[in-house]
Amino acid sequence: MNRKSKYLLSITAAIIILASLACFFIPRLLQCHAYGKLISYPLMLANLSVEPDSILMPPDNNSCTLSLGYARTSIQPELINSIKCRYAAVSIDCNDHTLLFMQPVTIPDGGSRESTNPPLVYPKTMTTQIYDSYDWGINVANTMPKNYFQIFLQSPEEFTEYFALALSKAKDSNKHNGISFFETKHLKGIIYFGTTQKPGLVSAEVYSKDSEIGQWIYANSFDPEKSRNAILSLLASYSFTISHIPKRSALHDQIISEIKNYQSFKPR
Repeated sequence: MNRKSKYLLSITAAIIILASLACFFIPRLLQCHAYGKLISYPLMLANLSVEPDSILMPPDNNSCTLSLGYARTSIQPELINSIKCRYAAVSIDCNDHTLLFMQPVTIPDGGSRESTNPPLVYPKTMTTQIYDSYDWGINVANTMPKNYFQIFLQSPEEFTEYFALALSKAKDSNKHNGISFFETKHLKGIIYFGTTQKPGLVSAEVYSKDSEIGQWIYANSFDPEKSRNAILSLLASYSFTISHIPKRSALHDQIISEIKNYQSFKPR
């Protein structure tokens, strides 16, 4: 092999090595850049840093049962000032807090999916929310910040999944003061305790045990502890009484047929 052939061979080998290094380094450097943009916003980093825990639910007090037409729970009637329904969303005004039950939805196939698939999105109206599977919600809540070295070592596939989870957790407009997982005889879900701007607002993402029905429930008051106690007491006895949620109009009629029997019902 003459000198020219050796020279060309060396150049070719160098190009192959550099190309291989570029294929390895460039995607990972881009991963670090994308992750850096995400955590460069203090609020998003604060949201991502909230570490969830599991909460022990209080016992069901077996007090008077309140029926919503599709679910029931235990709420003492004397604590209720008014019950209203609009577009299948039910609001209950109690003495020291308010409760809001958003329209429940039937989740196709129990929300089963691979974690990297696009989320199951319902139209963003007053009474609908974005629902993923329960497992996806757990994975989102458990996602925590990583250092750049960990991000660099992830494969593109691993980073795609991690970034989707991290973005879902970090994008809330307010930082939650706490995230807890819960499970009862009839329910499972995730509770978000207050925000920096609204510490008395507690929200719960609830699912039936088979993950076929999902719903958001809110408790709000001026005192965060009262909201916390209200949502925990409510969820301890909450259960869905139907296996499939009908269309909104039918659901609305079903709710009205039940709550109109309560003295505190206020027609709109």
